[in-house]
Order: sequence, then C-alpha cells, then structure tokens
Amino acid sequence: MALDLSKVRERDALRSQREPYWQRIRPGCFLGYRPSAREGAGTWIARAYDEDQRRYRLKALGDFGTLPGKDRFAEARKEAEAFAVLVDSGGQTEAKIEKNMIGSRNVSACTTRSRRRLMNPMRSSVPIIRAAPGPSGQ
Repeated sequence: MALDLSKVRERDALRSQREPYWQRIRPGCFLGYRPSAREGAGTWIARAYDEDQRRYRLKALGDFGTLPGKDRFAEARKEAEAFAVLVDSGGQTEAKIEKNMIGSRNVSACTTRSRRRLMNPMRSSVPIIRAAPGPSGQ
C-alpha cells in the first residue's frame, strides 16, 4: 500500500522515526515527512537528485505550523518542487540563467544538461578537439 502524505489522517497515524516517510512527486524529486516525537506538527524534507554529483540533495522545509493541517502538504510540495528545479539548474534560479548569454545563444533556451555544459565547458562529457595549426606561410 502506497503512503499518501497529502492526507492528514494518514500522517497522524505514522509512528515517529528518524528516517522520513517519502513520497515521490516526480522522477528525482521526493517529499519526506518526519512525525514529531512530541506533540505538534512533524517536519517536511525535500530530496532532489543532482545529476552532476550523482547523489541526492536534501533540504529541511520546516513544519508549516502556521498553516492548517490540510494545507501543509500542498505548501511543502511547492517548496520541494522549487528545490528540485534549483538542483536541476545547477544551483541557479531561472531568472539568473536568462541573463547569462554565451556568444549569441541564450542559455535559458537550452536543456539543463546542455546549459551546464555551455556555462562550464570543463564539465562537458564530450572531449574538446582542437584543430592542428596548418602550415604557416607556405
């Protein structure tokens, strides 16, 4: 049975443990919930896969204690998706990327992987081949 963290009743029934209960939002993006050992709201955690580092990045989102229980999942999900976009972009927000121009090509029109290569050619998995100089003056 899959866990649905959007339902308050299911979250309240979870027992307290160190490892969060995870729910997949989309490939590479997860939302975790850790119930409180004491009374009160549990905490939310975002997990996003970083292709460059080949590992997951984590971010504590807090408990969203000021919101009603039914709205906490939606807000935590928005924060987790925003974190995943940040990780996918290599740590730069889309607004910053749009300002970067490489040659005459706008970087924001590229995919995330090609954007990273354009912005940092040393990260490219494609070898750079330099042409040998031709005969000079002959």
